[in-house]
Amino acid sequence: IKATIYFGGDIVTMEGPPDGTVESVVTIEDTIAFTGTQREAESRFPRATKFDLEGKVLVPGFIDNHLHPGLGAVLLPLHWITPEDWQLANNRKVKATLGKEDFLREVQRLVDAFKPEDQIVQIFGYSQFFHGDIYKKELDQISTEVPINLFHRSFHENIFNSAALDYYGYNEENMDDPYADFEKGLVLESFQMIDFLYGRWVPTLTSDKWREGLEEVTQLLLQNGITSVHGPGGFLGATPEQINATYQVFANASARSYFSYDVRLSFENGYNGTMDYIREIAQRNDEHIVFLTDQIKLFLDGGMFSQLMMLSEPYTDGHKGQYIMHPRLLYQLWKPFWENGIDAHIHVNGDQGVDDLIYIVKTLQDKHPREKHRTVIEHFGVSRPEQSSKMKEL
Repeated sequence: IKATIYFGGDIVTMEGPPDGTVESVVTIEDTIAFTGTQREAESRFPRATKFDLEGKVLVPGFIDNHLHPGLGAVLLPLHWITPEDWQLANNRKVKATLGKEDFLREVQRLVDAFKPEDQIVQIFGYSQFFHGDIYKKELDQISTEVPINLFHRSFHENIFNSAALDYYGYNEENMDDPYADFEKGLVLESFQMIDFLYGRWVPTLTSDKWREGLEEVTQLLLQNGITSVHGPGGFLGATPEQINATYQVFANASARSYFSYDVRLSFENGYNGTMDYIREIAQRNDEHIVFLTDQIKLFLDGGMFSQLMMLSEPYTDGHKGQYIMHPRLLYQLWKPFWENGIDAHIHVNGDQGVDDLIYIVKTLQDKHPREKHRTVIEHFGVSRPEQSSKMKEL
């Protein structure tokens, strides 16, 4: 059994006082076996290999309880024009771009470099709050021949020029939806996620392109010391080939990933059909990827970075928030899972969304009481103090 003594640096245990450190830590294979003084470590493990930290800081692996590996897989290979600086893997740096003129200039630069084999120019990072209003009209002024697709910084909206609408087969008829605007070339929230992301875009990505993004995700996890991840939603509508690539890439990852399933992907199958599918994919669980069979993912209101969250007071510019799932639909979908003891992660951003969630949980509790339902609110962007008290009671 291989034991290693780490010493000679600041070893933070994350237990006790915030600045609590120890002189030494001993690991046996992948398990922490001892923390304490270096003298005691050497006495108890005389044959251990010694590792001098040389003044570096050692901490336990971090846990990211809301990270989408599949999101990284699809976004990292894109062009990035963002309102903030980024330090990505492989020393890839993205400098912030602010203002409409500078953003459109960067888009023009990418279109000028376009090659036919690229098929489409796809850009992540647009935000109207930093780049001004940019829709189909503005993108068509750059090109009506080269398809251009903007992914909003929130990942809750997409904007297309005319060529990109044609590329994905969109027209006025199939974009006749409250969450789509053909004239603006805009799709958002439910329509964007189900029709565009899951229905038209992700299935077209090759497993090699998916793998490229995932490998960068694993590098970022290692770079930032993350060893455990919860991915609410699963594999983002991935194809079987993309799922196979995920297992292959994560076999060498530093982090273990846990996934809770996005019920929207199979709600037409009802509770039994969805649970059968979750149990089926969980049969492939290994030490690197674990699909949770007792937890699911559901949604309420819109994205925070898009300012589409539902608020109890109006937005100052007059625009309105959006529901990803209307509260009535959320209740209907959630009810059979609740009654069968399945816990839920609920995407909620605005305080009106929190009000809706509190009402739904209270209704579920009144009709089918559960002592420890462990409902998790994901994001919880805007709330009021009294809401926390109500949630504690529930």
